Amino acid sequence: MGALKQFSVNDGFQAGIWYKGELAGVIGLHGINWLINPLQ
Repeated sequence: MGALKQFSVNDGFQAGIWYKGELAGVIGLHGINWLINPLQ
């Protein structure tokens, strides 16, 4: 799944980390399904 699709379906997101105008890294967060497992 692409980053925009992931965000649009509320399943987390990906973000670039920029330092001095250059891409230094990437962070991604997964969505949480609160209906299935509230302590996930």
